Amino acid sequence: MQLKLAGYESSPTSLSLFAEIVDGQARFKFSVELHEAQSTKEDYQKHHRLLDRDISTASDKLFYILSGNQFEKEMEELSLTTEEIKRRVEDGTYKKIQMARVITRRDIEEELHDNSGIINGMLKAVEALMPFYQLTLDKSSEGPFEIYNEENEDEITMENTNKNMILYGPPGTGKTYNTVTYAVSIIENQSLENIQKEDYASVFERYNRYKDQGRIAFTTFHQSYGYEEFIEGIKPVISKQAEDEKTDIQYEYASGIFKRFCEKANNTINQSEKNGQNNNKPYVFIIDEINRGNISKIFGELITLIEPTKRLGEEEATTAILPYTGDEFGVPNNIYILGTMNTADRSIALMDTALRRRFQFIEMMPDENVLTKLNIQEIEGINIQKMLKTINERIEYLYDREHMIGHAYFTTLANDPTIDKLAEIFLNAIIPLLQEYFYEDYSKIQLVLGDNAKMDASIKFILDTDIKVREIFKGNPDIDLPEKKYSIQTDAFYKEESYKLIY
Repeated sequence: MQLKLAGYESSPTSLSLFAEIVDGQARFKFSVELHEAQSTKEDYQKHHRLLDRDISTASDKLFYILSGNQFEKEMEELSLTTEEIKRRVEDGTYKKIQMARVITRRDIEEELHDNSGIINGMLKAVEALMPFYQLTLDKSSEGPFEIYNEENEDEITMENTNKNMILYGPPGTGKTYNTVTYAVSIIENQSLENIQKEDYASVFERYNRYKDQGRIAFTTFHQSYGYEEFIEGIKPVISKQAEDEKTDIQYEYASGIFKRFCEKANNTINQSEKNGQNNNKPYVFIIDEINRGNISKIFGELITLIEPTKRLGEEEATTAILPYTGDEFGVPNNIYILGTMNTADRSIALMDTALRRRFQFIEMMPDENVLTKLNIQEIEGINIQKMLKTINERIEYLYDREHMIGHAYFTTLANDPTIDKLAEIFLNAIIPLLQEYFYEDYSKIQLVLGDNAKMDASIKFILDTDIKVREIFKGNPDIDLPEKKYSIQTDAFYKEESYKLIY
Protein backbone atom coordinates (compact mmCIF):
# COMPACT_ATOMS: atom_id res chain seq x y z
CA MET A 1 0.00 0.00 0.00
CA GLN A 2 1.27 3.45 -0.94
CA LEU A 3 0.48 6.49 1.23
CA LYS A 4 0.96 9.88 -0.36
CA LEU A 5 0.22 13.39 0.83
CA ALA A 6 -2.61 15.11 -0.99
CA GLY A 7 -1.25 17.09 -3.92
CA TYR A 8 1.82 14.83 -4.36
CA GLU A 9 0.15 11.79 -5.95
CA SER A 10 2.42 12.00 -9.02
CA SER A 11 5.64 11.88 -6.98
CA PRO A 12 7.52 8.54 -7.33
CA THR A 13 8.35 8.68 -3.60
CA SER A 14 5.76 7.36 -1.18
CA LEU A 15 5.44 6.20 2.39
CA SER A 16 4.75 2.53 1.72
CA LEU A 17 3.48 -0.39 3.77
CA PHE A 18 4.54 -3.96 3.02
CA ALA A 19 3.47 -7.26 4.57
CA GLU A 20 6.38 -9.60 3.88
CA ILE A 21 8.06 -12.82 4.99
CA VAL A 22 11.78 -12.73 5.85
CA ASP A 23 13.60 -15.83 7.10
CA GLY A 24 10.26 -17.60 7.42
CA GLN A 25 8.80 -14.87 9.71
CA ALA A 26 5.97 -12.51 8.76
CA ARG A 27 6.48 -8.81 9.44
CA PHE A 28 5.19 -5.35 8.53
CA LYS A 29 7.59 -2.92 6.92
CA PHE A 30 7.01 0.83 6.60
CA SER A 31 9.43 2.69 4.37
CA VAL A 32 10.06 5.90 2.48
CA GLU A 33 10.20 4.24 -0.93
CA LEU A 34 11.28 5.45 -4.39
CA HIS A 35 9.71 3.60 -7.31
CA GLU A 36 12.54 3.26 -9.78
CA ALA A 37 10.52 2.39 -12.88
CA GLN A 38 9.14 5.91 -13.10
CA SER A 39 12.07 7.85 -11.63
CA THR A 40 14.47 10.32 -13.25
CA LYS A 41 17.85 11.49 -11.99
CA GLU A 42 16.14 14.51 -10.45
CA ASP A 43 13.70 12.19 -8.66
CA TYR A 44 16.65 10.33 -7.09
CA GLN A 45 18.12 13.63 -5.88
CA LYS A 46 14.79 14.66 -4.35
CA HIS A 47 14.35 11.26 -2.73
CA HIS A 48 17.76 11.43 -1.05
CA ARG A 49 16.81 14.68 0.69
CA LEU A 50 15.71 12.32 3.48
CA LEU A 51 19.43 12.18 4.36
CA ASP A 52 19.37 15.91 5.19
CA ARG A 53 17.98 14.98 8.61
CA ASP A 54 19.91 12.70 10.95
CA ILE A 55 18.21 9.38 11.65
CA SER A 56 19.01 9.74 15.36
CA THR A 57 16.34 12.48 15.61
CA ALA A 58 13.56 10.02 14.67
CA SER A 59 10.78 9.33 17.19
CA ASP A 60 10.89 5.56 16.56
CA LYS A 61 13.39 2.79 15.73
CA LEU A 62 14.24 3.56 12.09
CA PHE A 63 17.05 2.19 9.95
CA TYR A 64 18.45 2.54 6.41
CA ILE A 65 18.10 -0.06 3.65
CA LEU A 66 20.46 -0.19 0.68
CA SER A 67 18.80 -0.14 -2.74
CA GLY A 68 15.49 -1.68 -1.67
CA ASN A 69 14.90 -3.43 -4.98
CA GLN A 70 12.93 -6.66 -5.11
CA PHE A 71 16.06 -8.79 -5.25
CA GLU A 72 16.76 -10.07 -1.76
CA LYS A 73 20.55 -9.70 -2.08
CA GLU A 74 20.11 -5.98 -2.63
CA MET A 75 17.89 -5.57 0.46
CA GLU A 76 20.73 -4.87 2.89
CA GLU A 77 20.16 -3.15 6.22
CA LEU A 78 22.84 -0.55 6.93
CA SER A 79 24.31 0.36 10.32
CA LEU A 80 26.28 3.39 9.08
CA THR A 81 25.66 6.95 10.25
CA THR A 82 23.59 9.36 8.18
CA GLU A 83 26.67 11.34 7.15
CA GLU A 84 28.53 8.22 5.99
CA ILE A 85 25.58 7.06 3.91
CA LYS A 86 25.11 10.52 2.45
CA ARG A 87 28.76 10.58 1.28
CA ARG A 88 28.38 7.19 -0.40
CA VAL A 89 25.25 8.35 -2.21
CA GLU A 90 27.01 11.48 -3.41
CA ASP A 91 30.04 9.56 -4.75
CA GLY A 92 27.83 7.01 -6.48
CA THR A 93 28.62 4.01 -4.25
CA TYR A 94 24.98 3.72 -3.26
CA LYS A 95 22.31 4.16 -5.92
CA LYS A 96 19.23 4.27 -3.72
CA ILE A 97 18.57 4.39 0.02
CA GLN A 98 15.32 3.67 1.80
CA MET A 99 14.42 4.53 5.35
CA ALA A 100 12.30 1.96 7.17
CA ARG A 101 10.63 0.77 10.34
CA VAL A 102 9.80 -2.91 10.79
CA ILE A 103 7.20 -4.45 13.12
CA THR A 104 8.04 -8.10 13.74
CA ARG A 105 6.16 -10.93 15.42
CA ARG A 106 8.44 -10.45 18.42
CA ASP A 107 7.41 -6.78 18.65
CA ILE A 108 3.77 -7.85 18.65
CA GLU A 109 4.27 -10.51 21.33
CA GLU A 110 6.47 -8.43 23.67
CA GLU A 111 5.28 -4.83 23.17
CA LEU A 112 2.13 -4.42 21.08
CA HIS A 113 0.15 -7.49 22.25
CA ASP A 114 -3.25 -6.96 20.55
CA ASN A 115 -4.93 -5.32 17.53
CA SER A 116 -5.11 -1.96 19.28
CA GLY A 117 -1.41 -2.14 20.12
CA ILE A 118 -0.52 -3.10 16.53
CA ILE A 119 -2.50 -0.15 15.17
CA ASN A 120 -0.75 2.23 17.58
CA GLY A 121 2.61 0.74 16.55
CA MET A 122 1.80 1.33 12.91
CA LEU A 123 0.74 4.90 13.58
CA LYS A 124 3.99 5.54 15.47
CA ALA A 125 5.97 4.16 12.52
CA VAL A 126 4.17 6.49 10.09
CA GLU A 127 4.65 9.43 12.49
CA ALA A 128 8.39 8.72 12.74
CA LEU A 129 8.86 8.43 8.97
CA MET A 130 6.72 11.44 8.11
CA PRO A 131 9.39 14.18 8.58
CA PHE A 132 11.80 12.29 6.32
CA TYR A 133 9.12 11.64 3.69
CA GLN A 134 8.22 15.34 3.72
CA LEU A 135 11.86 16.26 3.06
CA THR A 136 11.69 14.31 -0.22
CA LEU A 137 8.78 16.56 -1.24
CA ASP A 138 10.50 19.73 -0.03
CA LYS A 139 7.57 20.01 2.37
CA SER A 140 7.76 20.30 6.13
CA SER A 141 4.09 20.69 7.04
CA GLU A 142 1.60 18.02 7.89
CA GLY A 143 -1.26 17.18 5.61
CA PRO A 144 -3.88 14.54 4.99
CA PHE A 145 -2.71 11.23 3.56
CA GLU A 146 -4.31 9.64 0.56
CA ILE A 147 -4.13 5.91 -0.10
CA TYR A 148 -2.85 5.84 -3.65
CA ASN A 149 -3.96 3.16 -6.04
CA GLU A 150 -3.82 3.57 -9.80
CA GLU A 151 -7.14 1.74 -10.14
CA ASN A 152 -8.84 4.33 -7.89
CA GLU A 153 -7.40 7.57 -9.26
CA ASP A 154 -10.90 8.96 -9.85
CA GLU A 155 -12.08 8.17 -6.31
CA ILE A 156 -13.74 11.15 -4.62
CA THR A 157 -12.19 12.16 -1.30
CA MET A 158 -14.07 14.00 1.43
CA GLU A 159 -11.87 17.10 1.13
CA ASN A 160 -13.94 18.26 -1.85
CA THR A 161 -17.35 17.69 -0.29
CA ASN A 162 -19.67 20.42 0.97
CA LYS A 163 -18.29 22.06 4.12
CA ASN A 164 -21.76 22.06 5.72
CA MET A 165 -23.64 18.75 5.86
CA ILE A 166 -26.61 17.37 7.78
CA LEU A 167 -27.33 13.65 8.12
CA TYR A 168 -31.10 13.34 8.47
CA GLY A 169 -33.58 10.52 8.80
CA PRO A 170 -35.93 8.65 11.16
CA PRO A 171 -34.79 7.63 14.65
CA GLY A 172 -32.38 4.72 14.89
CA THR A 173 -30.83 4.97 11.42
CA GLY A 174 -27.26 5.54 12.66
CA LYS A 175 -26.91 9.28 12.08
CA THR A 176 -24.77 10.03 15.15
CA TYR A 177 -22.97 6.70 14.67
CA ASN A 178 -22.00 7.71 11.12
CA THR A 179 -20.65 11.14 12.13
CA VAL A 180 -17.57 9.20 13.28
CA THR A 181 -16.84 7.80 9.81
CA TYR A 182 -17.66 11.11 8.12
CA ALA A 183 -15.37 13.06 10.47
CA VAL A 184 -12.43 10.65 10.08
CA SER A 185 -12.78 10.56 6.28
CA ILE A 186 -12.67 14.39 6.23
CA ILE A 187 -9.67 14.63 8.56
CA GLU A 188 -7.72 11.96 6.64
CA ASN A 189 -8.99 13.10 3.22
CA GLN A 190 -10.10 9.62 2.26
CA SER A 191 -13.24 8.54 0.49
CA LEU A 192 -16.15 7.72 2.76
CA GLU A 193 -16.41 4.28 1.13
CA ASN A 194 -12.83 3.42 2.14
CA ILE A 195 -13.41 4.40 5.77
CA GLN A 196 -16.72 2.51 5.94
CA LYS A 197 -14.95 -0.67 4.82
CA GLU A 198 -12.63 -0.50 7.83
CA ASP A 199 -13.29 -1.99 11.24
CA TYR A 200 -15.43 0.55 13.13
CA ALA A 201 -13.42 0.13 16.34
CA SER A 202 -10.26 1.23 14.52
CA VAL A 203 -12.05 4.24 12.99
CA PHE A 204 -13.52 5.20 16.37
CA GLU A 205 -10.08 5.04 18.00
CA ARG A 206 -8.71 7.49 15.42
CA TYR A 207 -11.80 9.68 15.90
CA ASN A 208 -11.08 9.93 19.63
CA ARG A 209 -7.44 10.72 18.96
CA TYR A 210 -8.37 13.59 16.61
CA LYS A 211 -10.87 14.76 19.21
CA ASP A 212 -8.14 14.81 21.88
CA GLN A 213 -5.98 16.83 19.48
CA GLY A 214 -8.78 19.40 19.17
CA ARG A 215 -9.46 18.72 15.48
CA ILE A 216 -12.95 17.36 16.17
CA ALA A 217 -15.49 18.92 18.53
CA PHE A 218 -18.95 17.65 19.45
CA THR A 219 -22.00 19.39 20.87
CA THR A 220 -25.76 18.76 21.06
CA PHE A 221 -28.38 21.43 20.44
CA HIS A 222 -31.44 21.68 22.69
CA GLN A 223 -34.23 24.16 23.40
CA SER A 224 -32.20 26.09 25.99
CA TYR A 225 -29.04 26.33 23.85
CA GLY A 226 -28.19 29.88 22.83
CA TYR A 227 -25.77 32.30 21.22
CA GLU A 228 -23.87 32.72 24.50
CA GLU A 229 -22.92 29.02 24.64
CA PHE A 230 -22.17 28.77 20.92
CA ILE A 231 -20.45 32.04 20.00
CA GLU A 232 -19.84 34.38 22.94
CA GLY A 233 -21.57 35.87 25.94
CA ILE A 234 -21.16 37.21 29.47
CA LYS A 235 -20.83 34.79 32.36
CA PRO A 236 -20.68 35.39 36.12
CA VAL A 237 -17.49 34.69 38.06
CA ILE A 238 -18.09 34.09 41.77
CA SER A 239 -15.23 34.67 44.19
CA LYS A 240 -15.19 34.25 47.97
CA GLN A 241 -12.09 35.17 49.92
CA ALA A 242 -13.00 33.80 53.35
CA GLU A 243 -15.89 32.21 55.24
CA ASP A 244 -17.00 35.41 56.92
CA GLU A 245 -16.67 37.61 53.82
CA LYS A 246 -19.42 38.39 51.35
CA THR A 247 -19.48 36.59 48.04
CA ASP A 248 -18.23 38.79 45.23
CA ILE A 249 -19.80 38.38 41.78
CA GLN A 250 -18.11 39.72 38.68
CA TYR A 251 -18.90 39.29 34.99
CA GLU A 252 -16.56 38.54 32.12
CA TYR A 253 -16.75 37.92 28.39
CA ALA A 254 -16.55 34.24 27.49
CA SER A 255 -16.11 32.64 24.08
CA GLY A 256 -18.52 29.86 23.15
CA ILE A 257 -17.57 26.40 21.94
CA PHE A 258 -17.76 27.18 18.22
CA LYS A 259 -15.85 30.44 18.45
CA ARG A 260 -13.02 28.73 20.38
CA PHE A 261 -12.95 25.95 17.78
CA CYS A 262 -12.73 28.46 14.92
CA GLU A 263 -9.94 30.36 16.65
CA LYS A 264 -7.91 27.16 17.06
CA ALA A 265 -8.35 26.22 13.41
CA ASN A 266 -7.45 29.73 12.31
CA ASN A 267 -4.34 29.81 14.52
CA THR A 268 -3.12 26.65 12.78
CA ILE A 269 -3.43 28.35 9.40
CA ASN A 270 -1.78 31.59 10.60
CA GLN A 271 1.13 29.75 12.23
CA SER A 272 1.86 27.71 9.11
CA GLU A 273 1.76 30.85 6.96
CA LYS A 274 4.31 32.51 9.24
CA ASN A 275 6.57 29.51 8.69
CA GLY A 276 6.14 29.79 4.93
CA GLN A 277 4.00 26.66 4.79
CA ASN A 278 0.56 25.90 3.43
CA ASN A 279 -1.05 23.99 6.27
CA ASN A 280 -4.81 23.85 5.83
CA LYS A 281 -5.59 20.84 8.02
CA PRO A 282 -9.34 20.15 8.17
CA TYR A 283 -11.27 20.53 11.43
CA VAL A 284 -14.72 18.98 11.97
CA PHE A 285 -17.41 20.46 14.23
CA ILE A 286 -20.29 18.03 14.91
CA ILE A 287 -23.73 19.27 15.99
CA ASP A 288 -26.02 16.47 17.11
CA GLU A 289 -29.80 17.11 16.99
CA ILE A 290 -29.25 20.37 15.11
CA ASN A 291 -32.98 20.80 14.48
CA ARG A 292 -33.85 20.83 18.20
CA GLY A 293 -32.20 24.23 18.72
CA ASN A 294 -33.45 27.69 17.76
CA ILE A 295 -31.15 28.23 14.77
CA SER A 296 -31.59 32.02 14.56
CA LYS A 297 -30.94 32.38 18.29
CA ILE A 298 -27.86 30.13 18.29
CA PHE A 299 -26.09 31.11 15.06
CA GLY A 300 -26.98 34.79 14.91
CA GLU A 301 -24.80 36.53 12.31
CA LEU A 302 -22.84 33.32 11.76
CA ILE A 303 -25.59 31.97 9.52
CA THR A 304 -23.96 34.08 6.79
CA LEU A 305 -20.36 33.42 7.77
CA ILE A 306 -20.64 29.62 7.56
CA GLU A 307 -21.38 29.72 3.82
CA PRO A 308 -18.44 28.06 2.01
CA THR A 309 -17.94 31.12 -0.24
CA LYS A 310 -17.93 33.48 2.77
CA ARG A 311 -15.23 31.62 4.74
CA LEU A 312 -11.89 33.22 5.57
CA GLY A 313 -9.44 32.53 2.77
CA GLU A 314 -12.09 32.55 0.03
CA GLU A 315 -12.53 35.31 -2.57
CA GLU A 316 -15.80 36.48 -0.97
CA ALA A 317 -14.52 36.12 2.62
CA THR A 318 -16.83 37.90 5.06
CA THR A 319 -16.42 38.85 8.71
CA ALA A 320 -18.81 40.26 11.31
CA ILE A 321 -18.40 42.40 14.42
CA LEU A 322 -19.48 40.36 17.43
CA PRO A 323 -21.98 42.16 19.72
CA TYR A 324 -20.38 41.48 23.12
CA THR A 325 -16.63 41.92 22.60
CA GLY A 326 -16.71 43.95 19.38
CA ASP A 327 -14.18 41.52 17.87
CA GLU A 328 -14.06 41.01 14.12
CA PHE A 329 -14.83 37.35 13.50
CA GLY A 330 -14.91 34.99 10.54
CA VAL A 331 -15.15 31.25 9.98
CA PRO A 332 -11.97 29.62 8.55
CA ASN A 333 -12.30 27.66 5.32
CA ASN A 334 -10.78 24.53 6.89
CA ILE A 335 -13.78 23.93 9.18
CA TYR A 336 -16.41 21.37 8.26
CA ILE A 337 -19.77 21.49 10.07
CA LEU A 338 -21.52 18.14 10.35
CA GLY A 339 -25.02 18.01 11.82
CA THR A 340 -27.59 15.31 12.54
CA MET A 341 -31.36 15.68 12.38
CA ASN A 342 -34.12 13.34 13.53
CA THR A 343 -37.02 13.76 11.10
CA ALA A 344 -39.47 12.34 13.66
CA ASP A 345 -38.75 15.44 15.79
CA ARG A 346 -39.29 17.94 13.04
CA SER A 347 -39.92 17.58 9.32
CA ILE A 348 -37.22 18.82 6.97
CA ALA A 349 -39.93 20.97 5.38
CA LEU A 350 -40.20 22.96 8.63
CA MET A 351 -36.45 23.65 8.94
CA ASP A 352 -35.18 27.21 9.03
CA THR A 353 -34.93 28.24 5.36
CA ALA A 354 -31.58 29.95 5.90
CA LEU A 355 -30.15 26.74 7.36
CA ARG A 356 -31.56 24.54 4.60
CA ARG A 357 -29.98 26.75 1.93
CA ARG A 358 -26.51 26.59 3.48
CA PHE A 359 -26.34 22.86 4.22
CA GLN A 360 -26.21 19.77 2.08
CA PHE A 361 -28.76 17.24 3.36
CA ILE A 362 -27.82 13.55 3.27
CA GLU A 363 -30.73 11.19 3.89
CA MET A 364 -30.21 8.13 6.09
CA MET A 365 -33.10 5.67 6.05
CA PRO A 366 -33.61 2.28 7.75
CA ASP A 367 -31.33 -0.31 6.15
CA GLU A 368 -32.07 -3.98 6.83
CA ASN A 369 -28.72 -4.89 5.22
CA VAL A 370 -26.93 -3.52 8.28
CA LEU A 371 -28.54 -6.27 10.33
CA THR A 372 -27.37 -8.85 7.78
CA LYS A 373 -23.79 -7.58 8.09
CA LEU A 374 -24.08 -8.02 11.87
CA ASN A 375 -25.29 -11.58 11.28
CA ILE A 376 -28.73 -10.73 12.70
CA GLN A 377 -30.94 -12.78 10.40
CA GLU A 378 -33.22 -15.22 12.19
CA ILE A 379 -33.95 -15.49 15.90
CA GLU A 380 -35.91 -18.60 16.83
CA GLY A 381 -37.41 -18.68 13.33
CA ILE A 382 -38.24 -14.94 13.24
CA ASN A 383 -36.90 -13.16 10.14
CA ILE A 384 -35.81 -9.85 11.68
CA GLN A 385 -35.07 -8.06 8.38
CA LYS A 386 -38.41 -9.02 6.84
CA MET A 387 -40.23 -8.07 10.05
CA LEU A 388 -38.62 -4.60 10.16
CA LYS A 389 -39.25 -3.97 6.46
CA THR A 390 -42.94 -4.89 6.83
CA ILE A 391 -43.39 -2.65 9.89
CA ASN A 392 -41.83 0.31 8.05
CA GLU A 393 -43.96 -0.20 4.93
CA ARG A 394 -47.08 0.02 7.12
CA ILE A 395 -45.83 3.09 9.01
CA GLU A 396 -45.09 4.83 5.70
CA TYR A 397 -48.63 4.09 4.51
CA LEU A 398 -50.38 5.05 7.77
CA TYR A 399 -48.16 8.02 8.69
CA ASP A 400 -45.14 8.95 6.52
CA ARG A 401 -41.61 7.80 5.66
CA GLU A 402 -40.01 10.25 8.12
CA HIS A 403 -41.33 8.21 11.06
CA MET A 404 -40.05 4.78 10.11
CA ILE A 405 -38.19 2.66 12.67
CA GLY A 406 -34.42 2.50 12.26
CA HIS A 407 -32.33 -0.65 12.14
CA ALA A 408 -30.19 0.56 15.09
CA TYR A 409 -32.93 -0.48 17.53
CA PHE A 410 -32.18 -4.11 16.69
CA THR A 411 -28.36 -4.10 16.54
CA THR A 412 -28.06 -5.24 20.17
CA LEU A 413 -29.43 -8.60 18.99
CA ALA A 414 -25.94 -9.30 17.59
CA ASN A 415 -24.66 -9.92 21.12
CA ASP A 416 -27.86 -11.40 22.54
CA PRO A 417 -29.86 -13.16 19.79
CA THR A 418 -32.76 -14.27 21.98
CA ILE A 419 -36.49 -13.70 21.99
CA ASP A 420 -36.13 -12.22 25.48
CA LYS A 421 -33.92 -9.48 24.04
CA LEU A 422 -36.33 -8.94 21.15
CA ALA A 423 -39.21 -8.62 23.63
CA GLU A 424 -37.20 -6.07 25.61
CA ILE A 425 -36.61 -4.01 22.45
CA PHE A 426 -40.31 -4.01 21.56
CA LEU A 427 -41.60 -3.29 25.07
CA ASN A 428 -39.06 -0.56 25.91
CA ALA A 429 -38.51 1.11 22.53
CA ILE A 430 -40.79 0.11 19.64
CA ILE A 431 -44.19 0.19 21.41
CA PRO A 432 -43.54 3.60 23.12
CA LEU A 433 -42.42 4.99 19.75
CA LEU A 434 -45.57 3.76 18.02
CA GLN A 435 -47.71 5.16 20.85
CA GLU A 436 -46.11 8.55 20.28
CA TYR A 437 -46.48 8.37 16.48
CA PHE A 438 -50.17 7.45 16.50
CA TYR A 439 -51.22 9.41 19.60
CA GLU A 440 -52.21 6.14 21.29
CA ASP A 441 -54.58 5.23 18.46
CA TYR A 442 -54.15 1.53 19.19
CA SER A 443 -56.16 0.39 16.17
CA LYS A 444 -53.40 1.78 13.93
CA ILE A 445 -50.70 0.23 16.11
CA GLN A 446 -52.51 -3.07 15.66
CA LEU A 447 -52.37 -2.59 11.88
CA VAL A 448 -48.62 -1.90 12.01
CA LEU A 449 -47.97 -5.05 14.08
CA GLY A 450 -50.41 -7.27 12.17
CA ASP A 451 -52.60 -7.83 15.23
CA ASN A 452 -55.76 -7.11 13.25
CA ALA A 453 -55.26 -10.36 11.27
CA LYS A 454 -54.36 -12.64 14.18
CA MET A 455 -57.07 -15.15 15.00
CA ASP A 456 -55.44 -16.25 18.25
CA ALA A 457 -55.89 -13.45 20.82
CA SER A 458 -53.01 -14.76 22.93
CA ILE A 459 -50.42 -13.72 20.31
CA LYS A 460 -51.72 -10.17 19.84
CA PHE A 461 -49.30 -7.50 21.06
CA ILE A 462 -52.21 -5.08 21.47
CA LEU A 463 -55.25 -6.91 22.81
CA ASP A 464 -58.64 -5.43 21.96
CA THR A 465 -61.82 -6.27 23.86
CA ASP A 466 -65.39 -5.10 23.32
CA ILE A 467 -66.77 -2.47 25.68
CA LYS A 468 -70.19 -3.17 27.12
CA VAL A 469 -71.39 0.39 27.39
CA ARG A 470 -74.57 -0.36 29.35
CA GLU A 471 -72.56 -2.10 32.09
CA ILE A 472 -70.35 0.97 32.52
CA PHE A 473 -72.74 3.90 31.97
CA LYS A 474 -76.29 4.37 33.16
CA GLY A 475 -78.94 5.58 30.77
CA ASN A 476 -78.13 6.45 27.16
CA PRO A 477 -75.14 8.84 26.97
CA ASP A 478 -75.56 11.21 24.04
CA ILE A 479 -71.91 11.11 22.95
CA ASP A 480 -69.78 8.88 20.70
CA LEU A 481 -68.21 6.21 22.86
CA PRO A 482 -65.47 3.81 21.79
CA GLU A 483 -66.55 0.29 21.01
CA LYS A 484 -63.29 -1.35 22.09
CA LYS A 485 -60.68 -0.94 24.74
CA TYR A 486 -57.03 -1.81 24.23
CA SER A 487 -54.24 -3.16 26.43
CA ILE A 488 -50.63 -4.19 25.91
CA GLN A 489 -50.37 -7.95 26.27
CA THR A 490 -46.89 -8.53 27.68
CA ASP A 491 -46.93 -12.33 27.33
CA ALA A 492 -47.32 -12.05 23.55
CA PHE A 493 -43.89 -10.43 23.25
CA TYR A 494 -42.24 -13.68 24.37
CA LYS A 495 -43.94 -15.87 21.72
CA GLU A 496 -42.31 -16.50 18.35
CA GLU A 497 -45.63 -16.70 16.51
CA SER A 498 -46.51 -13.15 17.55
CA TYR A 499 -43.57 -11.79 15.53
CA LYS A 500 -43.86 -14.19 12.59
CA LEU A 501 -47.43 -13.04 11.90
CA ILE A 502 -46.25 -9.41 11.58
CA TYR A 503 -45.00 -10.29 8.11
